[in-house]
Amino acid sequence: MKLLRPLFIASLLLLARAGPSLAQSGFGTNKILYQPLHWLVADSPHVQLYFYPEEAALARSALALAESTCVEYERRLSHHCNRPIPIFLYSSHRDFESTNILSGASDEETGGVTELLRGRVLVPHTGSFPRLVHVMRHELAHAYMLDMLGTAARRDRAVLRGTPPLWIVEGWAEHLSGGWTADDDMVLRTSVLDRAAVPVDETWRIEGSFLMYKEGQSFLDWIAPTIGGTAGVARLFDAWPKHPNFEECAKVAWGVDLDSTGRLWFSALKRRYYPLVASRHEASDFARALPAPGAYNLRPAVVPGTAGDSLKLVHFSSQGSYPGLWLWERHGLKSEETRLVRAGNKHAYESLHFFQTRLSVSRRGEVAVVSRQGARDVLHILALKDGDRLATFQSPDLVGLSSPCWSPGGDSLVIRGQSLSGDADVYLVDRRTGDFTQLTHDSFDDLDPIFSPDGRSVTFCSDRTRDGREGHYHIFQRDPSGAITALVAGPGSDLMPHWSPDGRSLAFVSDSAGIHDLYMYREGKGVAALTRLQGAAWDPCWEGDSRRLVFSQFGGGKFAMFEMDVVDSLLEWKAPEPRAVAEWQPDQASEDTRIGPYRRKWGIGLVQSSFGTTASQGAGPAGQLALQDFLGNEEFDFYLNSSSEGLSSLIQNLDIGATYFNMSRRLNFGAGLFRLNQVYDSRLDLVRTEHRTGALVDASYPLTRFDRLQTSLIFRHTENHFFSDGTVGAANLLSHYMTFVHDNAWYGEYGFSSGWRFLVSGGQTRDLRRGKGNFWSLTAEARRYQQLLPGLVAASRVRADFVTGEDAEPVFGGGFGDLPGYLRRSLRGSRVLVLNQEIRFPVVRSLILSVPGGGLRLPDIMTALFANVGTFGDGRWENPVGSLGAGFYIGGGYFPAIRMDVAKRFSHAGWEKGFETQFGLGYNY
Repeated sequence: MKLLRPLFIASLLLLARAGPSLAQSGFGTNKILYQPLHWLVADSPHVQLYFYPEEAALARSALALAESTCVEYERRLSHHCNRPIPIFLYSSHRDFESTNILSGASDEETGGVTELLRGRVLVPHTGSFPRLVHVMRHELAHAYMLDMLGTAARRDRAVLRGTPPLWIVEGWAEHLSGGWTADDDMVLRTSVLDRAAVPVDETWRIEGSFLMYKEGQSFLDWIAPTIGGTAGVARLFDAWPKHPNFEECAKVAWGVDLDSTGRLWFSALKRRYYPLVASRHEASDFARALPAPGAYNLRPAVVPGTAGDSLKLVHFSSQGSYPGLWLWERHGLKSEETRLVRAGNKHAYESLHFFQTRLSVSRRGEVAVVSRQGARDVLHILALKDGDRLATFQSPDLVGLSSPCWSPGGDSLVIRGQSLSGDADVYLVDRRTGDFTQLTHDSFDDLDPIFSPDGRSVTFCSDRTRDGREGHYHIFQRDPSGAITALVAGPGSDLMPHWSPDGRSLAFVSDSAGIHDLYMYREGKGVAALTRLQGAAWDPCWEGDSRRLVFSQFGGGKFAMFEMDVVDSLLEWKAPEPRAVAEWQPDQASEDTRIGPYRRKWGIGLVQSSFGTTASQGAGPAGQLALQDFLGNEEFDFYLNSSSEGLSSLIQNLDIGATYFNMSRRLNFGAGLFRLNQVYDSRLDLVRTEHRTGALVDASYPLTRFDRLQTSLIFRHTENHFFSDGTVGAANLLSHYMTFVHDNAWYGEYGFSSGWRFLVSGGQTRDLRRGKGNFWSLTAEARRYQQLLPGLVAASRVRADFVTGEDAEPVFGGGFGDLPGYLRRSLRGSRVLVLNQEIRFPVVRSLILSVPGGGLRLPDIMTALFANVGTFGDGRWENPVGSLGAGFYIGGGYFPAIRMDVAKRFSHAGWEKGFETQFGLGYNY
C-alpha cells in the first residue's frame, strides 16, 4: 500500500504543530499486500526473471518464452540491449495489483506494465499461457523501444523529451508482438462500421482505449511493408530524440507525409469492412432487444423455467453509479429491472469481474456470482428476489474464481479456479459444505464449465488441443470416470457453451468464420450456424422452453442484450470436421538455469525538485532523493534544503531529513530523523526561523480496500518556538495522532461521482519540558457523492474541527475548496463546523478548435452551483456565515481544476452587498 509516503509527508508538514491537517490529507483507497512474497531470480543471457516459489513451474516456461522472444526481437530489430531485461512474473492478477513497484493502483483489466524509470517489466498470469505469451511479447516490445530511444539519445547527446504518441507506442507493441485475433478484429471492425474509429489526426479522441491499441497496430501493420518492415518502423525511435514532433519524425524516419498516408490507411479500413454490411446482419435485424440502460449489459443468465412473455434473467450492467448485478423481468409487454448488488464500494463486492465471469441461477432461485473480497475471490450465493447473501464460499488454495454454474438439482456447482501456482482448472463446489473438489489437473486453461443436462458430466472450454498454443479454445466433456473427450473442435475458437433445458442442443460462440457468431451443436447432426453478425455475439443462454436464446452483442463500443428464436427447420447442419486432438506443453528453460534468492538491489527512485513554502521545507529550492529497493518494498528518502543567503551560514541553516519506509507487508511503517530550521506559522501566515531536531514514526494498516487505520508519533526539540501566549522559547514536543479513513468514492474524468469519503482524526501534542506547548485536536470530515443523472453529480461535505489547550492554534477557513466568496484565512476559530453542497455538471463538452493539420479538442467546461454555511467560533458554535453562487472550471478529475467562483455572501446579520469573484487552482472536494 503506497499511502505511507503521503502520510509521512503530511507529518512533516506538521513538525511544528501536529494538527488536524494530517487527517485531511489522508483520503484514498488502499493497495494491500496480503502476504509477503519471497522472490527468486533466474538468469538467462537476455533476461532476469523474478518469481516466487509457488510459481516455479510456470517460471521455467516464462523464462524460456522471454529469452526466445528477446533473441527474436534482437534479430528483427538489429538491436542489442546492453543489460538483461528485468521481468517480474506474478502467478495471479491479485499479486500484480498489490505490487509496490508501481506507485499507483493497477486496474484489473491491465494486462501488464513496462516501467519507465528502471525498465522493469511486470507480467501477471491469468491461467492462460497463450495470453501470457501475448502479454510478455507486448511488454518486451516496450522494453526494446525504451532501450532504442535511450541508445539514440546517448548517441545524439540529446535530452529525451517524452516518447512518441501513445497510439504509436501501444500500436508498436502490438505490431512487434504479432498476431491479429478475432477479438482484435471485433473491436476495429465494429468501430469502423459504427463510425467510432478515427483517422490518424484525431487519435486523441480514443487515447487510452483498447481501440487506440488496435488502430495503432493496424496502421503500423499496413505501413510496414512499404517502409522496410518492422525494422523500418523502428527507425522512428532512432530519429525521435532529434525530431520529437511526430509528423516531422515520420517524414524523416519513414519518408512519408503522415496526413496523406493516414488518409490512405483509413480508406483501406473502410474498403475492408464496409462490404460486411451487405453480407452480415445487426442483431436488431432478427432478434428482439432486451432494453436496459447503461453502455455495458452482458453475461445474461436466464432464471430456469422462465421464457417468452414471462422471462426473468440476471445480468451485469454498468448502469447507475456503480457496476452491478441486476434482475431483469418481462411480464407481457412491460419490463423492469431491480438492482441486486452494487460492486466497487464495499468489502464483500470489491469487484464482480464482469468481463471475465458468467452468472448462474438455480431452480431454487439462488444466484451464483463471483466477487473479489480481500485477498482472493469468493463465491457468493444470493437470493434472487432481493440479492441478500445466503452463503459465501472460498478455497484457501484458489486465488481466482470465475463462471460458476449450478447442477440441475442445485446441490452443487462447477467453477473455474486459479491456484497459487497459476494453473486454472475446473472444480466442484458442494452447496451444503462449501468444499472444493478439483476435477481437472493440468497446466491448460479451462473455462466456463457447465453441467451436462443429466448432471453427471461436465462440459467446459480448454486450450488443451494442439492449436491451443496459438490461443484457440475448444469444447470438451469430462465424464464421471474423469475421462476428457472433445465435443466441438472446429477451426478457430469455440467458447461459452450452454446446454438447452431439454438436453438436446448445445449453444456456443465460435469465431470459425473470423467473427464471433452463435452456433449450435446437436449429437448426431453436427454444428449449425445461428447468426451472421456484423458485430460479435457473446454469452448465449437458453430460455426455459428450449426454443429461444438470450445473448449479448458487442457493437459500437457497447454490450446490449437480445433474444432470438431458434427454428430447427431453418438450420443448415454441418458434420464436424475430424480434427486431431493433441495436447501440447510450453517450452521449458534449461535444467541448469541459474536460480538464486533475491538480494536487495538499491537504485535511484524519483528525484524531485521543488520550490515551495511548507512547514517542512521553509522557502527556497529543495531537493528530494529516493533510494528504492528493486522490489519497491523498501525505500530511503533524503531531503536537503538550505535557507542560507551566504556560505558562512550554509551549515547552520541546512535542512536535512532521512526516512526509511517498509511496505513489504500489510502493515506499512516508516521512521525518520530530521533537522529543520524554518517553519510555516499559520497564525502569522509566514515562514519564520525555528530550529527543530527530532524523529518520527508513521504506520498504516488497511482493514479492507476501503478502510484503514493510520498513526503517527513525532518528537522534536525546538528552539525559538512561538507559543500561543506570545512568548518565545525552547520546547520538547511529542505529538501522537490516530486516524481512521473510509473511502469508496467512484472516480472519473470529472472527479468523484458516487460514494463516500469519511475520516476522523484525533491526537495531542505534549510539551515534555514545561507543559506550556500542550494542545489537543479532533477533526472529522464526511463527503458524499451522488450521480443524480448522467453527468449531473451532487457533492456534499460536512467538516468539524475542535482544538483546545494552552498552545492551541486556531483553524482557518475561507477561499477555494472551503467557503467560496470569503478570502483565504479570513475566518478562524477553535470550534469549526462547515457544510458544503454543490451540484456539478458540464456546460460545454467536446468543443473542437479547427487548426491547420487537424482539430484541437478544448477542455470541457464544468459548472458547480454551490451553497455553503459554516461557523468559526471560540467556546461555542456561533456567528454562522455562508455563500451561494456558481463556479466555472476545467479539469477537476485526473487534473487539477482551474476554477472561477462567483459568490453572494451572507452572515447572521443578513445578505452582504455585491458579489465576490475568486480564482483557484486545485481539486474539488
